[in-house]
Amino acid sequence: MAAEYALRLDLGAADPAQVSPALLSLFDQLKSLAKPDAGSAFLKVLYAHLAGEGGGLELDPENFAGFPTFRWQRPEPDHPSQIVVRISLESPAIADWLRNQLPRLEQFAKGFGIDPRIHAFDTWAPFAGTAAIFGDRARADRLIGAAALRAAGATGQGVNVVIVDRGIESGWVRDARRRAGGSQPSDDRVLGWPRFDFSRRDGAGLPIIRQPGTHASAHGHMIARNILALAPDARLFDVALIPELDAPPALSEASVVFHAINLAVAEKVVLDTHGREPVKVAVRGQCVVVNAWGVLDSAERGADYADNPNHFVVNDMATMDKTGIDMVFAAGNCGEPCPDPRCGETDRGPGRSASGLNAHPAVLSVGAVRADGVPVRLSAQGPGRLHARWLAASMPEAERAREKPDLCAPSHFRETDDALVFNTGTSAACAMAAGVIAALRSLPGLPRAISPAEMRRALRESATGTGGTWHPRLGYGVINVPRAIDAVRRLAAADPA
Repeated sequence: MAAEYALRLDLGAADPAQVSPALLSLFDQLKSLAKPDAGSAFLKVLYAHLAGEGGGLELDPENFAGFPTFRWQRPEPDHPSQIVVRISLESPAIADWLRNQLPRLEQFAKGFGIDPRIHAFDTWAPFAGTAAIFGDRARADRLIGAAALRAAGATGQGVNVVIVDRGIESGWVRDARRRAGGSQPSDDRVLGWPRFDFSRRDGAGLPIIRQPGTHASAHGHMIARNILALAPDARLFDVALIPELDAPPALSEASVVFHAINLAVAEKVVLDTHGREPVKVAVRGQCVVVNAWGVLDSAERGADYADNPNHFVVNDMATMDKTGIDMVFAAGNCGEPCPDPRCGETDRGPGRSASGLNAHPAVLSVGAVRADGVPVRLSAQGPGRLHARWLAASMPEAERAREKPDLCAPSHFRETDDALVFNTGTSAACAMAAGVIAALRSLPGLPRAISPAEMRRALRESATGTGGTWHPRLGYGVINVPRAIDAVRRLAAADPA
């Protein structure tokens, strides 16, 4: 049975004269082994370039009209040519052969692994209609003590929040910020990273390029709404990774997203791609990345992702953490007794539903409770699945990987001023936690910015409801904002570990 894989390459300047003959040989074999799909077409163009057979390596729609890629995968003059090749292979034996070739190509090959589909954790209510909705935003805010943020002057000012989701629209964000009481920036366009939209075609039949801040989506706007409710002055960035009409993207596309975000944060520059030519825009301040999505069926395209800490996309989390980026993930909607129907049979319930990226030690994994603190019955249950392999290898990450989710935040509530607008799933909980982090990052008077690891520690240790011990459903409990403010101030005043 064929399975989907991804190979990440760093080709440097992509100069054919400097390319290893061994890499050429590998691609020559791969282009015949891969199934005849978009991935093999990509391989053939790439091989032709590396072999000096004419044509430059241009990741343009003309070359890859059937290959869902991002515009900024294109090699840049000042940066390594980070390229993700998606390949459909007929058998695990071929995948093992390819994996065994990579050590001698480590100069170029930076990762290889199974490439499952990812999905937004869209609304899933276990009852018909609105029966699963309980309480409103005012009650959810009271549960976590959100008022303490405004009282402390923590509004998210100077903090950048990247929403990796279905898309947000600049005009909607402007109105939502106003309703939340935020100040309007002089340039209120939503920047971010563009992507090819394969659900729409131009006159030539090519996929259109969807610019950030131009695509309204209910799920993306729910995420933004919950962030701005707690951090109304935070600057939002858009990555419309998961289109609503197109086929679900693969995990490897998220890897390209993470590479681009990491590069932007490290260099403090993001490209404004709305004009004819991209323009560099300086970006200062801390960065929070919000991910209300994940793999629902880890066996759909072959196993070896959900519990594999060595998967190259899973390893991206440690890289983001070192750059100083707060990575926030929804724990997932595959908890029992009411998992999302799309969840795979091996991805449901305790010890199976908190997996992969969503349960990495270097991310904040957020489960969901109602506005009165009662657990939402779809929220993922630990222990985290990455724990077992790290434990077997006696790795220090094992304990932190076991205790996933980290904590919970409110979900399944209405808006106070509009009873027909709902906030649901671990998606809404994830967004609320991200909003709290963005606000905490803007606390005035802190002697230093604490690290992402310290922020996770502050939120875990200040959460309430479990007596300070970890619980498979609740993590360390529900976010408690007043206690979190005290914890952040205490850590910021201490010398970094």
